[in-house]
Amino acid sequence: MNCSAAAARHLASGGVYVYTALAGAVGALYGPLHGGANEVAVALEKAALSDEYFIKRKLYPNCCWDAQNLCSII
Repeated sequence: MNCSAAAARHLASGGVYVYTALAGAVGALYGPLHGGANEVAVALEKAALSDEYFIKRKLYPNCCWDAQNLCSII
């Protein structure tokens, strides 16, 4: 379960109005660790696709989950 879904469920379990729970979920979606992570991934993909190394070897920049975590730690 992601951050925004957890926020919506948590708020709804507290008995708030549905629209309040949805607003909380949208608020949780904002930020670099959840919704904003997609923007970083798209920028990284564009940078790799325009890199000479990838173009010369006809590579597509895909990666496994473990390598993504390693890159974020470094």
